[in-house]
Amino acid sequence: MDRESMNIQDYATKVVGAALRHDFGIPLGVIGRNVNEVLDIVEDFETSNHVSKWQQRVSQISEEITKIEAELYVEFKGFGGNIGNLGDFEREREYSKIRKSLSPKMIRLSEQCKILYKLSDDIRDTDVTVLSGQALSASRRIVNMFGGLSHFIRVGEISDEIFVPTDIRELASRNVATVRISKLNSALSVTPTLNGDATVECISSHLDQLIQNYISNAVKFSSLSEKPSVSINLGETSFGELSRKYRQKVGKFAGRGTWAEIVVADNGPGVDMEIRGSLFKLYSQRKPDRLEFDSTGVGLAVCQLVSHIHGGFVFFEREDDLTKFVALLPCKREHRIELVLNPSV
Repeated sequence: MDRESMNIQDYATKVVGAALRHDFGIPLGVIGRNVNEVLDIVEDFETSNHVSKWQQRVSQISEEITKIEAELYVEFKGFGGNIGNLGDFEREREYSKIRKSLSPKMIRLSEQCKILYKLSDDIRDTDVTVLSGQALSASRRIVNMFGGLSHFIRVGEISDEIFVPTDIRELASRNVATVRISKLNSALSVTPTLNGDATVECISSHLDQLIQNYISNAVKFSSLSEKPSVSINLGETSFGELSRKYRQKVGKFAGRGTWAEIVVADNGPGVDMEIRGSLFKLYSQRKPDRLEFDSTGVGLAVCQLVSHIHGGFVFFEREDDLTKFVALLPCKREHRIELVLNPSV
């Protein structure tokens, strides 16, 4: 397909397919690894009847999670590989079928992680609590992301009625609380800063995914610094002010009304020069060649898709040794800007 003629439905199909094939493999793998690390830590405790029973219960949970993960990954990958070959009706029908099939498994996965998290109180070990909490967060991310993809499947049919006023401060706070932070930067403090009100008419699950991807990306790369730092600034202002502030990015657009500004900054190594022009494209990755991060090249492409659906902008800047990922979204649907999608895939 010629990329210049690709519409948002075609691009959404590619992004959803990629997310199902690849992105789910990351949180799924994180869950299993975290539970196994919990077991390793527990084995270091002095043997006692209490710890022994606790370890046996965690072993059972680990086996159950591993089994569910394997089932989910095979089905996600199969559907992701087939979605691009389906028409709109078949795509939605297939999605409904797989959701009906997988929902019980995803619920079971979350329930097992909840049990693990509750059990962690018995051991009273910080690492055990952190790891079990990460496993629970990852399981919730799977459920939320899979549910949010339903609107991407039907992106060509999205109506204004499903865009509802949403407090982006609440979304940011929730994601800060649940973002997967590795043991390397588990002490990192991330606090959202709100400049005035920040309410956007949006598809809440979409905006939630954008903020989650931004924060996860920043936490991951800030971990490479000696003193990791991530900041989140939220606010709303007139498009005119944003046009002057980000002249090179949005100065040529005749926007109006009040817009939300979301800025997530980190003090990581920045973005390699050769990928700066394609960072938000599908399968592009920020990681420097020397690093091995779990990354699929899907997360920022999802952010671009969300911004297009909402009539806004996403981009990044490098300033004062900080990498700033910015999202500008109209607070009212009537103020959205229709942009030509050039996905370069």
